[in-house]
Amino acid sequence: MTQRDLATALGREHGMVARIELGERRVDLIEAFDLFEALGADPGREVQELMKKFNAAA
Repeated sequence: MTQRDLATALGREHGMVARIELGERRVDLIEAFDLFEALGADPGREVQELMKKFNAAA
């Protein structure tokens, strides 16, 4: 999926996706949920995996 495809799926501008990819823009949890769905991932599972990594690093 290209940045433009993802931006279209999210209903957002291409530049926002580019800034996220470049690390110039952070993503809040609600946006992450939308990103996971647009990319075909299960948001609940992805958040669970992130929490495991955060807990392991603590």
